[in-house]
Amino acid sequence: MEDALAANSDLIEGPHRAIVEFLRPITAQAKVTVRVTRHSKALALWLVVDGEDVAATATVQALVFVFGVWMGVYVRHLRGAP
Repeated sequence: MEDALAANSDLIEGPHRAIVEFLRPITAQAKVTVRVTRHSKALALWLVVDGEDVAATATVQALVFVFGVWMGVYVRHLRGAP
């Protein structure tokens, strides 16, 4: 996930929000593939275990300052693999 963030560093230059949701455990022996897609001011990531099951999802959003409050840009959160 750090590589994906490094490749999209504009999202984390300023205030940002990262949300990680684990759907099932990931064992130390599991082969994990990270799939990434960019949506304007947000990054969606899926952690796919053993090439089949999505075990975790993550969203990183740049925040915008609106009426004195930091807010995330709306992004549809997808649970399935891209």
